[in-house]
Amino acid sequence: MTTAMGIELLTEEQYLEVHKLVEFARDEYENGKLLLDAALEGARLRLRPTLMTSFVFIFGCLPLWFATGSGAVARRVLGSTVIGGMIAACDVATF
Repeated sequence: MTTAMGIELLTEEQYLEVHKLVEFARDEYENGKLLLDAALEGARLRLRPTLMTSFVFIFGCLPLWFATGSGAVARRVLGSTVIGGMIAACDVATF
């Protein structure tokens, strides 16, 4: 169950980032830029905020990954799912 929650969290986070990028590129396209130029401009301007959000999300989940005590196994599963998934999603989005 905790893995499913982690995957849902990752899906929502990446959806929001992609939605912001596409919205910016669409606005540029509607203002007269070529489609490729608008997409590249959106990707260039949204790269830093996307990476910063991903890193903050990863660092915020580190306590889950290093959890100890009662219920630590469930928190570690959630932490490793979210951290690993966010690193993979960040790599896919960047490259």
